[in-house]
Amino acid sequence: MTRLVLALAAALWAAAPDQPAAPTELAVGQHWTYQTRPEDAGSTLVIGKIDEVPEIGKVIHVHVIDVNIPNSKAPGGMSHTISHMPFTEDAFRASIKSLIGTAPADGRFDAGYDAWKKAKGGVFTVPVSQAVDAMDKTINPPPDAKPPAK
Repeated sequence: MTRLVLALAAALWAAAPDQPAAPTELAVGQHWTYQTRPEDAGSTLVIGKIDEVPEIGKVIHVHVIDVNIPNSKAPGGMSHTISHMPFTEDAFRASIKSLIGTAPADGRFDAGYDAWKKAKGGVFTVPVSQAVDAMDKTINPPPDAKPPAK
């Protein structure tokens, strides 16, 4: 009976959906898988910087790799990277799945980070996939969307 219970538990564990990564110390250069949108399967994140911001706490600045956002201004009509996106630690941790190693951030990361800092920009409080989707919808609004008010 014990073997049956152990076998059943092992089968259920193997069939369980991916869970967020266990708590770990976050560090610049970490390369993570995350819960992506369906069209971005295989997309990953690299932590480019970590800031401590009053009233917010830790802000995790990432470079997003292998996304698929239609963009008429990009080569081939598609953007496959997002050079800089800032997230609260909670939003970042709610997104990540597994640490896959280390990697450098995109060469344009620093320019995006510097622009964010100069503008005293905000941070995303939603999971990465939702922020990527919001960016996609900003670049590619539905045909029936009303233009922003002036």
